[in-house]
Amino acid sequence: MYYKEIQKFGSIPLYFTMGLIYLSILSVLIYALINHFIMKGDFINGHTDENGLIIISIFIPLVFVIFGYLLFASKLIVEINEKGIKYSFKPLIRKEIFIPKENIKSWEVRKYRPIVEYGGWGVKPSRKRRYWNKRRNKVNNALNVRGNIGLQLTMISGNRLLIGTQRAEAIKRAMKKLIPDLMIM
Repeated sequence: MYYKEIQKFGSIPLYFTMGLIYLSILSVLIYALINHFIMKGDFINGHTDENGLIIISIFIPLVFVIFGYLLFASKLIVEINEKGIKYSFKPLIRKEIFIPKENIKSWEVRKYRPIVEYGGWGVKPSRKRRYWNKRRNKVNNALNVRGNIGLQLTMISGNRLLIGTQRAEAIKRAMKKLIPDLMIM
C-alpha cells in the first residue's frame, strides 16, 4: 500500500457552533413546552396548536440526532495501492469504490474552493458547469471533509473526481508510484 488516509469532520469551532445552535433551539422548544403544559401560558398562541407543538417537540430533536450522527460518524477513507485507488465515505458510501489505475487519464494535487466549486464539504456534485456536465453525461464530483487541497482525477471516460486530503505531499508521492509515466494535468 502506497497511501492511506482517514479523515473525519470535526473541529473545536464546528462543535462549539453546532452546540450553540442546538442548545438555542432546544431551549426555546423546552420553554414552549413548559409554558404551555405546566404554566398554561400562551407562548404558542396563534402560532400552532397543542398537536403541532408535540410533533415539533419530537421532530426537531430527531433531526438533530440524525444530522449529528451523519456529521460525527462520517469518515472519508482513501487508499492507494499498486492496482489503483479505493475510497469510501461512510456512512453515506459504505461500499468501497475502486478506480483501477488504467481508468485514470490524468491527475493533479490542487487547491480548490469547496463552497464555490462544490457547495461545501461532503459527497458533492460540482456547482460549476453543471449544465455542461448533464448535457454531455460527464460527472464532476468531490469527496471532501475539510480544507481546500485535493487529488483531482480525470478518468478516461471524461468524468472527474476530487478527493480531499490533509496530506498533499504524501498523496502526490503515492500517485507518482501508482502511475509513474502519467502526465500530471
